[in-house]
Amino acid sequence: MAKPVIDIAARADGLEVVAGKDSLLALLGFVHEPPGRRAAGPPNRHTDTRVVDGLVTHNLHVFPSTDWDELNQRILRAHPHASPAAVQGYADLKRKPAAGSRLGDVSDPLAR
Repeated sequence: MAKPVIDIAARADGLEVVAGKDSLLALLGFVHEPPGRRAAGPPNRHTDTRVVDGLVTHNLHVFPSTDWDELNQRILRAHPHASPAAVQGYADLKRKPAAGSRLGDVSDPLAR
């Protein structure tokens, strides 16, 4: 099932660089998730999560630059963008479960 959470992938020269920015990310409402807390997801990343009203709204995954070009998530993401029909189908798939969530209207996710 799709989830009404925005996943953000970013890259940095090293994960230690990002760890040094946790206090700045906290100003935006992000909290660092220590390695091992999540069983799912790609390895070798720095993850921060943003929770609003008890709901996870954003996951920020930062990967080392050396891993960036080979990330399965980025390769998979590029596929739907090759076809407008695939983009619409994916958007519909994401909105359906989100519509029943506590987040309310998800017709325009950028409006939040």
